[in-house]
Order: sequence, then C-alpha cells, then structure tokens
Amino acid sequence: MSKPILLAMLLLGCAQRAQAESGADKVASLTASCATVRLSCDTLADIYAKGLYDVPIDLPRAAGLYRKACDAGLELACDNIGDFHSKRLGSNARPELAAPAYLKACDGGFGLGCEHLAKLYRDGRGVARDPATAILYFQRGCDAGNALSCDDLGDVYAKGIGVAVDAAKAAVNYRHGCDAKLQLACDHLAALKP
Repeated sequence: MSKPILLAMLLLGCAQRAQAESGADKVASLTASCATVRLSCDTLADIYAKGLYDVPIDLPRAAGLYRKACDAGLELACDNIGDFHSKRLGSNARPELAAPAYLKACDGGFGLGCEHLAKLYRDGRGVARDPATAILYFQRGCDAGNALSCDDLGDVYAKGIGVAVDAAKAAVNYRHGCDAKLQLACDHLAALKP
C-alpha cells in the first residue's frame, strides 16, 4: 500500500473518531446545560428524535425534552413538539396533541407555529376542520413574518377556500411572502398577473 493511501486511511479514521468524540461531548454538554438553557433541551431533543451523533433514537426522551423546553417558554420547542406529534409516521401520528403545542408557539409570536396550526384547521387534522380559524392563524403567522403563512393566505384568497375569491387580497399576501424571499410566493404572485 502506498504512503498517500495509508496516510489518507489514517486521517479518515482519526476524523471519524474525532467526530464521534465530539458528538458524545456535544450530548454531554447539552445534557449538562439543559437545566438552565432552554435551547440546549430543544437541541438535545432533536438529537434523540433523529438519532444524530450516533445516539440511538429515543422518542419518549425526545418528547420529554421538547416539552421541558416548551414549558420553559421556548416557542421553537413548542413548534417542535407539535411537529413531533403531527408528523410522525402512520398510526404514531397524534395531531390532536400537536394543536395545543402549535398554539403555544403561535401565541408566543413564533410564526411557523401559527402556520402549522392553521394547516391543522384547514385540513381537519386533530381538530375540527374550520377554514375561518385556519385563515385567522395563517394571518397571525404572516403578521409574525412567516413567509409560508403569507403564501398560504394568498392561496386562500386566490382559490376561495372558505372565503370569496379575492385576487387583490391574494396579491397582497403573496407579495408579503415574496418580499420575505419565498420564491413560491413570488411565483404565485406572478401567476396572478394577466
């Protein structure tokens, strides 16, 4: 075996070991700081939910960590616990548990939480289908700066979902999404123009 190949194999092995060690160090550090730093709990929950850094997936632990961070007032974690319940696969999905978490995120000013809650109401997932409530939460999300909420609100008015078709309102909302750099909203806005 040539020296360059041997050196490359040695460096690769060292890099893999360093990555594993840094992953273990990261988990240990996050675990230690979770008691006082809400974002640490949320990040640690992501690690357990997704099996990052060679940590085995532990969904109950992930849910508990998301809940801890959410209860401590981290709206991102509230949205994540909502995602945890609404986006799990098959019979494990529990969208009825997602709605209160998304509401807490939205009430805290986290626009993506409003977007997710609006979609639950729009689709009748875990809550009764209610287009008017969906519009309310899409509007709150858009007002909070969530471009997806603006785009979805534009769709509501462009397609007449629970309201009369209103191209002017659709354009205003698509414009907000486009101004926030969401290309999809820009495309929808362009499609409205004759």
